[in-house]
Formats: sequence, C-alpha cells, structure tokens
Amino acid sequence: SVAPGLVRIVRRCLEKQRGERFQSARDLAFALESIADDLKRNSDSWPTPAHGLDSATSSSGVVPAVFDTPVAESSGGLEPNLGSRESPPAAANAPSTPPMGSDVSGATSGSTDRGVSTGRILFGTTTARSGPNRDLGLNMVEGMRTSFAAVNAAGGIHGRKLDLVVLNDGYEPERALKNMVELLEEREVFAVVGNVGTPTARVTVPYAVANNLLFFGAETGASLLRKDPPERYVFNYRASYADETAAIVDYFVEIKGVPAEGIAVFGQKDDYGDDGFRGVARRLRRQGVKQDDIIRVGYERNTVDVDEAVETIQQHRDRVSAIVM
Repeated sequence: SVAPGLVRIVRRCLEKQRGERFQSARDLAFALESIADDLKRNSDSWPTPAHGLDSATSSSGVVPAVFDTPVAESSGGLEPNLGSRESPPAAANAPSTPPMGSDVSGATSGSTDRGVSTGRILFGTTTARSGPNRDLGLNMVEGMRTSFAAVNAAGGIHGRKLDLVVLNDGYEPERALKNMVELLEEREVFAVVGNVGTPTARVTVPYAVANNLLFFGAETGASLLRKDPPERYVFNYRASYADETAAIVDYFVEIKGVPAEGIAVFGQKDDYGDDGFRGVARRLRRQGVKQDDIIRVGYERNTVDVDEAVETIQQHRDRVSAIVM
C-alpha cells in the first residue's frame, strides 16, 4: 500500500554508500515534493474543515469546485487553533474583537468574516513546490512563514495569529486554478498571498477579482496585475517586468556601452516570457531597434530544453553582446 515513489526515497535514504544517499535535507524535501501529487498531499498545512463544497458555488460562479481534494498535513510550524473551527457558525460565535474590515458596531458584510475568527486570520497560497521552478515557491513560503512567525511572536494582529495554507500547483495554470477554488470555497481563506508565476496568474487573478478575494504580493511582474485603473482586490509588492527590463536595457546601453542591436532575449515560451519580451522591445524601440530585429529565443515552461535556444545564440555570437533572461 506504500507508494512506489516513497519506497524509492526510503531506500535511497538507507543506502550504505554516503554518495548514494541524499546529500542534504533540502534534497530529500525536493524528492518528497515530487511525489506529493500522487499521494494527494499538496497542502502542508493543518486540516481545515470544508464549508463551501456542499453549498452553492461562489457568488461569481466562475469556477465550480469539482476536483479531488488533497489530504492536508500538519505543517509542524505555527500551532493550529482547531477548536474554533469546530464551533457553531460565526453568527452564533462572534469574535470578541471586530473582524478586520468591519465597522465599530461589529457588523460585517461581504467576505469580511471569511478566514477571520477570534484566534486567527487564515491566509492561503498556491505556488510551485515541485518541478524545475520549485525553488521559487519553497523560498517564498519560507519567507512568509518567517514573517508570520515574527508577527505571531509579537501578539499577532489584534490578538489573532496569522496562519497559512500552502497548496502546490507545480507552476501549472490548471492546477493553480483548482487550488484557488479550494482556498476560497473549502478552506475559506481571508486572502491569497505570495502566489508564484505569471502563467498561473493569468487564470488565478481573474478568479480572485471575480470572487472579491484579496490577491496580495504575487511573485510576478506581469502587466495583467497592473491595470489602469487598478483592480480593486489586487495589490502588488514588486516591480513590473516592464520596469525591470527597462532598467536592464538602460544599464547595458548607458552604463556598459552595449550596442542596442546587440541585446538578445532568452525567455520562457509563455505569458511570462512574452511579458518580459514586450518590456525589452518597448525600451529598445527608443534606441531605434525594431521588435522584429531583436534576437529572441526561448524554452518550454517546466523544462530544461534549452539546446535549440543556445544554438541560436551561438549562431549570432558575432552580433549578441548581452542577453536579457
């Protein structure tokens, strides 16, 4: 009944030769993450009872919650407050202090009750915790947990501890959207924080906006999160790809003296790569370089298949002086 992948990991841990075993706890964690989906353990948070799956779909009706629910585990980090989740509904168990977003009378409206109880505020994230881009998600989650722990050690927010539900999407949009549905309708989080990726944001941002779900601090500089006028529920914490690529091009041309026509672009073949390329193209246009004249190469998402791209760069090595990646 033990998953074959888990058996292989255990056997590797027991190898007699040191070189045949995992070389660090991080390597072991990566291996475990790689089989997480097969074990249906995409969340490393404590169990949170479902409330929304048996009821009507969310107010927007954007995405029905029809998918296999991953089995949750204890995070082993911040202590869960499970007792309050087994209590009667919020109307019969009102918080002793006003929920965030409520007026002084304590009345709430919309989603202000969701994810907020007397003892905690529940956040969620869907991120890459497996696949080639797992470092992005692992480090983002580590940073958020460190910040949450510091806030909780200082007494929390108005006496409420900050807790985090983490779901793995493997940097794939379809899985990320399913996770968003789970976070909103089953886990009933107060807000989604620190999601990783532009391809995933392409589907998760519209879902959050349509369902009035706070979408904060995503690890992406995509233009779709920076509309004018801005989306009501989307808050950015980092620079846009347009700003970053403009700064890179300016540095190459103005500081390092690289000819504008000698700048190539090496990026992902998806929304992430497209957004970055547009930023470079806009900046190079000011230098008199047409978009069609820019050398652009790329690779498929979640692969390391870069041979063709590298070969193309080598074919133009007499022209290419710098690469924006």
